[in-house]
Amino acid sequence: MQALPPDVEQFQPGDWVELDVEWITVPRIADDYYGPNAAFRKHLAEHPRSWKTVHRAAIGNDLTVTVIGGKLIGRYPLIVAAEENPVTVQIKGGVGFVPVRFEGLESATGYTLSERVGDQLVALDQSVHGNDFWQTDYDAATGTWKMSFNLPVDGKMKSEWVLER
Repeated sequence: MQALPPDVEQFQPGDWVELDVEWITVPRIADDYYGPNAAFRKHLAEHPRSWKTVHRAAIGNDLTVTVIGGKLIGRYPLIVAAEENPVTVQIKGGVGFVPVRFEGLESATGYTLSERVGDQLVALDQSVHGNDFWQTDYDAATGTWKMSFNLPVDGKMKSEWVLER
């Protein structure tokens, strides 16, 4: 964040300010929520029509992220530039589902995202109709692909995700 110079006390005609705004829309009551996240439904039941719902998301998604085999280029949503195979993303914190996008991929297919659970890698599968839980986009400028997922992190103090081909 950048602040005004100390000698600026007011704006003059023709002055301008550039800012980024992030908008979040959340259900206000538990009956408005149709998803599978029991912890979020419980929160809504305990705090209907409350500012605490947005506060929960803001505080809970102040993540600590470590990337191995790539570079973190965006904190929320997580944007990871893949540099090696595999790419590992370690996350401390998070509520609900955290969006992640891997960039610089060689192909739109052939990748698996898995969560490390103990010694095992468990493939993420949120499918309803086949491969419908992730999205790919082609980057014509680089000739590479981007792949996006929503990571279920609620209730986990930390999690580790591995994208490999």
